[in-house]
Amino acid sequence: MLKLFIKPGFLFIVVFLNLFAVSGLDAQESKAGNTSLFFIGAKVNYGFLIPHHTELWALTNGFYRSAEFSIWKQTNGKKGWQYHYHYPRVGLTYRYTDFGTTKYLGHMNAVIPWMNFPLLSKENFFFDFKLGLGVAHFSKKFHRITNYKNLAIGSNWNAAVNFQLQARWKLDNQTWMNAGFSMFHASNGTTRTPNFGVNEPDLFAGIDIKVNDQKIEYLKPQNITKRKGKIHFRMLASEAKKQIERDWDNQYRVQVGSADFSVFYNNFNRICLGFDAISDESVKVILLKKEKREYTDKELMKYAVLLGHEWVFSNLSLFGSFGYYVYTNDKSDGLVFNKIGLNYAVLKYLVFNLTLKTYYARADYLSVGIGIIL
Repeated sequence: MLKLFIKPGFLFIVVFLNLFAVSGLDAQESKAGNTSLFFIGAKVNYGFLIPHHTELWALTNGFYRSAEFSIWKQTNGKKGWQYHYHYPRVGLTYRYTDFGTTKYLGHMNAVIPWMNFPLLSKENFFFDFKLGLGVAHFSKKFHRITNYKNLAIGSNWNAAVNFQLQARWKLDNQTWMNAGFSMFHASNGTTRTPNFGVNEPDLFAGIDIKVNDQKIEYLKPQNITKRKGKIHFRMLASEAKKQIERDWDNQYRVQVGSADFSVFYNNFNRICLGFDAISDESVKVILLKKEKREYTDKELMKYAVLLGHEWVFSNLSLFGSFGYYVYTNDKSDGLVFNKIGLNYAVLKYLVFNLTLKTYYARADYLSVGIGIIL
């Protein structure tokens, strides 16, 4: 079950189903033939691969293009969180990239569920922020003999993360133009190495077309769940499998025990202060190679404090946090790290968790967890 859950394909299914569930698209709405909230769109992206390791310079031919095709829904306030977040958009994007016809990376096909939050809203102009989390398939991956220069991608299937800042202009009742800046990342969470990952900044321009010309009616919910000031305590147990560089035949187990306090500063956003205790089997191998001595199990543990933010949408929530090791003997990646991921609450106290831990632009592991929230 654990192996199934951490597969990127399953990650995509979980995110896609939950995003559309929390958007308020139900069977009654579909039967009613209400298409006034739906759009289709296309974009052209022009970007390059960030060489965050010198070995990545050889992977592409400089700047290259990507194409995106999307279907999305404009939320209208049917649920309280939609009104609070100023009616975000929820969608699904297919992205194709050939990386400038490079012989090392091949081409990529990605499918990314996303949510877009308005930062500035006018009658005929919007400026917004987009967050997407999905799955990407690369036609070529690292091979010790036939593709040894590709140190970025160690597996065909990878998790994909996309951030965008976008401006949109209304041309008529059904047509919108858009342009902006995007940052795209793909990696497998170090389940297979090498895994430097792909980090691509780009500029884009595109067009969105509304399915019909019916005017969208925006609603204001009569009842919104009151959470401001509420404090919660959460405990999680998580697990991951990872590889380390130059050790491509072994996988190492990572176990994480987490605890955090969170406080809602409004009805749908909260600040989290947490603590992690991490047991990572790969640390023993890394330290043995570096220092030529055995460490006890106690000395191999890592302890960290974290400060984060969580965006809550019904049962689904997205989070991001910064962590700092207060105790570790393995300082090969530094003392600061990041976490991004999602939580999904089941019943009242049970929560499932999916987390990607990174050091700067490099993924450390992708973990799945279960816990309780009080």
